[in-house]
Amino acid sequence: MTITDERGEYAFPGLADGTADLGVRARGYLPALKQDVKVEGLREVRQDFLLERGREVVATVEFKPVPEQAAAI
Repeated sequence: MTITDERGEYAFPGLADGTADLGVRARGYLPALKQDVKVEGLREVRQDFLLERGREVVATVEFKPVPEQAAAI
């Protein structure tokens, strides 16, 4: 879990190659989810979210590393 800065930006430094599920929650908005976002080493990946007003609902990431056999191909 991470918290955004004053501009609403966030970072997860040090992730290895793989995919991540990104979930965003903010008070007064419905949660938003992007699944299987591709992460490639030190490359920066930008994901913007458009939140809809709704019931009260913080950013989460589930990281899925690339299996070693697939990474070698």
